[in-house]
Amino acid sequence: MNNQTQERTKGIIINAFIKLLNEKTFLSISIQDICDEAKVHRSTFYRYFVDKFELYNQVVNMIVATLYDHASKNRNHSLVEEVLDYVDANKALVLNITFKNESNELYNSIIKMGAKIIHEKASYMDDVISRKIRESNHPEILCSFYCSGMIEVVKQWVNQEYPYSKNEIVQILNEILA
Repeated sequence: MNNQTQERTKGIIINAFIKLLNEKTFLSISIQDICDEAKVHRSTFYRYFVDKFELYNQVVNMIVATLYDHASKNRNHSLVEEVLDYVDANKALVLNITFKNESNELYNSIIKMGAKIIHEKASYMDDVISRKIRESNHPEILCSFYCSGMIEVVKQWVNQEYPYSKNEIVQILNEILA
């Protein structure tokens, strides 16, 4: 089997898993469910992944990389807007990977990624937070603090604990962080 075929097969498995994650929680998905959705044999699944947790880690890393890439390239939107846009467009996926499971891996990855973006944006942005970060003796800790607070608000918003629209949450967070 050539590399192109292998990559295509691996992509089919990943896409099937993502489709299932839009329908049910990670913990409720079996390897057989993934194989049935991808229309591959279990041995094919195991050729590419040790178990569903390895597949989960790859999907989490893909999501974080996509979000990081998008947020890093867009200098006109705040990190708050970038995260909320992604979460709003992928609510079921985000809920089924993170908050409806006992795993905090995506949650922690997003905080690390967000803190990195905040730190990078602070070098050229001229808002109150960016200035505080540039003046801080511990900018990494400050970035983690801001990001984790913001992500917790997003988490509660996704769980419908806040009766606000996406735009209202963006405005509220931007006010708090200013």
